[in-house]
Amino acid sequence: MRTYDGGTHPGAELAHAVLSQGREPAVVPAAADRAGVLGAFAAALSFPAHFGRNLDALNDCLWDWSERLTGPTTLVWVQAETLDGPTADAVTTILRDTEAASPHLAVVVLR
Repeated sequence: MRTYDGGTHPGAELAHAVLSQGREPAVVPAAADRAGVLGAFAAALSFPAHFGRNLDALNDCLWDWSERLTGPTTLVWVQAETLDGPTADAVTTILRDTEAASPHLAVVVLR
């Protein structure tokens, strides 16, 4: 997993760079709090309607989503400055574990 300064590497610019490398971008926009982050992941990655809107459900749905990838994909999470530390740390850990288990997934965090 790579982390970049969002001010230096805007999401749209990074998505273009990902495409130019032959990878499919999946961009999860910034959200100010835990509920917003969970909703942003659900919307950006088309999680199922039964998504539980908690960190365990995020882990499960990300795992399922990554298993369905058929080609190189880069998930870009734009982390809001206002997001509390424990939530940011938990989501980062989930993303790191998902990336490690998936042969097609690379994760980038913009802070």
